[in-house]
Amino acid sequence: MIVAVAGRRIDAADAAVARFPLANRRLVAQRIGAALRRLDATAVVASAACGADLLALDAAVRCGMRRRVILPYADEWFLEDSVLDRPGRWAGAFRAQCAAARTADDLVVLGEVRGSDDAFRAVNEAIVAEAQRLAAGASPADPAAALAALIVWEGSPRGPDDLTAHLLERMRRLGARVDQVATLRQSAPLSPRP
Repeated sequence: MIVAVAGRRIDAADAAVARFPLANRRLVAQRIGAALRRLDATAVVASAACGADLLALDAAVRCGMRRRVILPYADEWFLEDSVLDRPGRWAGAFRAQCAAARTADDLVVLGEVRGSDDAFRAVNEAIVAEAQRLAAGASPADPAAALAALIVWEGSPRGPDDLTAHLLERMRRLGARVDQVATLRQSAPLSPRP
């Protein structure tokens, strides 16, 4: 199963609304690992922002899965914009994931304009396209059968421009299996969606 990942970054230190508190990092990492096993994943396609992306990529390493990393623009810019700007020590994981992906020819840098919303929407589209391409290679007769989405979030969109919700809807329209992981400490995990 090829798994496209989208989800929340770690909350900013001054976040007014909790979506993914740093204190939940270990719990969410465990939930992500369990979800990848549940999905019978063989590869993960994700960006590499602090939070859901890097935790999913790290879980994929532990499970021996292929990782395809998609960045909107140069990795050092992305490191500043989407990794170092939040609490926690994420730089080492980011650099290790990019280096491993580059070595395996699995790092895709799109060349988008730095920091624009369009750049991050383009990453979503590239994640979907790369996941579809890998799924077609894994299951040529029925690529959708080898395609899944892992959505790591608190369970609801922030608004109409929410990119996690955007990827969820794109994958749903493709008929992909969708699994969700909660970023908040709630009693029950979010239910999978068809």
